[in-house]
Amino acid sequence: MTASKPLDSRSPGSIRVCVFALALTCSVAGPTQAAIIHFASTVGDSTAVDSVAAAPEAEPAKPDSTPAPPELPLTDSTSVATPELDNTLPFAQNELPISYPQVSITFGVAVYSSGLVGVEEAFRKFENAYSAAGYPISSTANSSLGPMYLATLTLWLSHVFDVACQLGRTGNEDGQVRLLGGIFSARYIMPTARNVSLSLGVGGGESGFSITRRYGQQVSAVDGSGGFYTLDSIELKGSGPYWTGQGGVTLRLGPRGALSGLIQYVGASDVSTESTRVGTISVNTSGTMFGASFALFY
Repeated sequence: MTASKPLDSRSPGSIRVCVFALALTCSVAGPTQAAIIHFASTVGDSTAVDSVAAAPEAEPAKPDSTPAPPELPLTDSTSVATPELDNTLPFAQNELPISYPQVSITFGVAVYSSGLVGVEEAFRKFENAYSAAGYPISSTANSSLGPMYLATLTLWLSHVFDVACQLGRTGNEDGQVRLLGGIFSARYIMPTARNVSLSLGVGGGESGFSITRRYGQQVSAVDGSGGFYTLDSIELKGSGPYWTGQGGVTLRLGPRGALSGLIQYVGASDVSTESTRVGTISVNTSGTMFGASFALFY
């Protein structure tokens, strides 16, 4: 019959196995539960037990972060403003404080382009008449009129309508056309440049002309005293009514001044006369003016 050994005499190998099993069991517990793990070692016939308390695991530290500001809904006061482009001219908003009616005096100069219908034919009739009488004459002069000088007195009834009295005269000594008439005009103010206006006008008046051609040639036989007649010049003169149409652009420089550019057509009527030497002569001085002027306001 075999006697069993007491518990204290168990082999060191069996005790190590039990302790390992107990340690494995405690390690499976949740990370927040405290576990007591016994480590045993055998020294001779006695067993020494060491106790170690496992602290609960600390939660991982959260990184520092600044909370984002809450998003606010867009309203009329918080909406993003869209920039608007300013496409007006630099002086568009500087409308002059002008009161009406106003009076202005304008001085200008223009090129007067006219076909002078009938002028050359009239001179040829006289030259042919003297040549047929045995005294041929000729001239190298032309009938150029030269520049037209203008003076205008204008009553500005409002910023839209005005009425003017116009006086014009060409400056060539041998070729002159004179105008005296009135023009009623309507104006359109540019919306992007309030100091600039476009105008259209109609009117009429009286025109006159004086066209001279110089000869200085003998046109008669020599008399007993040795004298004879010399044709110094031939002058065509006349006057008649005309109608006119005018267009232009005006830039107000301030309350007292303005610059203008114009284009104007003058429709003169035919001027006819009877001559005992050459018969009927008819002249027409209709033409177009292109010019510029400066106005002073009062």
